[in-house]
Amino acid sequence: MREINLGKNLTTLRRRTGMTQEQLAEYLGVSKSSVSKWETGYAYPDICFLPLLAALFHTSVDELLGYEPQLTKEQIRRLYHELAAQMAQDAGKALERTRALVKKYYSCFPFLYQMAILYMNHGMLFENRDEIIGEAYLLCRRIQEESEDSVLVKDAVHIEAQLLLLQGKYEQVLDLLGEEVKAIPQEGELIGISYQSMGNQEKAAEVFQVCIYQHLLYLLQDSVNYVAMNLDQEAGKETLRRIQAVADLYQIDDLHFYTSIQISIIAALWAVRQGDWEKAEQEIEKAVSLAWKAKKEEKMILHKDSYFDRIDPWLKNLDLGQMAPVDESVIKQGLLNGIAGQPEFERIKDRPRVRKALEKLRDM
Repeated sequence: MREINLGKNLTTLRRRTGMTQEQLAEYLGVSKSSVSKWETGYAYPDICFLPLLAALFHTSVDELLGYEPQLTKEQIRRLYHELAAQMAQDAGKALERTRALVKKYYSCFPFLYQMAILYMNHGMLFENRDEIIGEAYLLCRRIQEESEDSVLVKDAVHIEAQLLLLQGKYEQVLDLLGEEVKAIPQEGELIGISYQSMGNQEKAAEVFQVCIYQHLLYLLQDSVNYVAMNLDQEAGKETLRRIQAVADLYQIDDLHFYTSIQISIIAALWAVRQGDWEKAEQEIEKAVSLAWKAKKEEKMILHKDSYFDRIDPWLKNLDLGQMAPVDESVIKQGLLNGIAGQPEFERIKDRPRVRKALEKLRDM
């Protein structure tokens, strides 16, 4: 990432005033090749020339240089988690700070990307939620229009799609992503095979574990969505049976508590639809217990286990590190909304076991 854009700005300003490189070189008393090198970024002018150039083009030295402050990956991570924690305590004040930082680092596209995610994850904390989601959308659009990082641009498209979903703009999601599902690229697997073929078995094992870990979570999360749309059908029952078996096999309760909570909530919904109040109560109690256990054992961060024992380096290298993208109080509120605010649970929310579970959750 470049912080100085002198060459590009110099070219733009020179052409705007109708000057040629020869004329500018003559004005400064340098060669045309020097001006050419400045504009292409191969060299910078002597510092003494900067005030002269700024005065010539009626601009400031800062604007001439095109100084665009950038943040490191570690700085972005730290700021994200600081702002996420602050939003859980004082959303309005945190929003003011976030907007000021966005304005300051408006050309640091990786930072803008994480701020779009921050807005998306915390929009429910604001009365003007649609406005916050709109700001996140604009950040994604800026990244797509201005960034030269193709991977970041692709990631911004995915966040934009999620924002459109939150706004109920489903047709726009299809316009953005297409109407047909593409095959999942196997870049990770190819990287693993390459390491294995080169004799680096340790690295190959790490890569394959990361691939298994990601696909496992995708499988479970997609299956939860599939159950949700088939609550009254045999497909939902069978899918629920399978994902619970997979979750038990891979010990998801300990590995990724939030996915287990999602499975318990959808299992409770299924039980309510079938009129099995006891099973629904049991699943709600499990969801709350999982949240409490994760907090007590400090497992609200992404972590390895006895099987996935090689994924820590990858987890630590994620943009936001191993910490959850939202504060634990936001996780708690989301779980409360998922139970107390779920219309399907109206029939059981006053039952003693459910009331007790909700009280336990509020005390977390």
